[in-house]
Amino acid sequence: MFCKERTAAYKRYQRRVQVVMGVYVVVILGASYALKHASPHGWLLYFLAVLPALPIIVVIAAMGRYLQEEKDEYQRLRMMQSILAGTAALLATVIVNDFVETFAHAVAFPPFTGFLVFAAVTAIVQGVQRLRDRSSADE
Repeated sequence: MFCKERTAAYKRYQRRVQVVMGVYVVVILGASYALKHASPHGWLLYFLAVLPALPIIVVIAAMGRYLQEEKDEYQRLRMMQSILAGTAALLATVIVNDFVETFAHAVAFPPFTGFLVFAAVTAIVQGVQRLRDRSSADE
């Protein structure tokens, strides 16, 4: 049965992700503005290109930290299952993209598609888990 109470580890995870995503919005807007108006070159251009990736990497690290901190094994299992499904979808996306590039000599997916697929599938699986648990609790 799905516990409606969020664990302390999950609350900390949510707080971390919310803060980091707030930082991400500021960083992506700032980097985009700098690229558009300052026309940076050299190392500054590469720095601005990598900067928005850092908060996303921190979110992935926060997932790992949540898995370490979570004491409820059922909640940990659910998170691992959703991350595994997201990772499988990400790998499938990369593989399809690579074959389309190799055989059709075309770029199949636009930039950032991989992480969006990972995040969407992870969230969808979590939603399905909640619905499944809610319906089994009703029986």
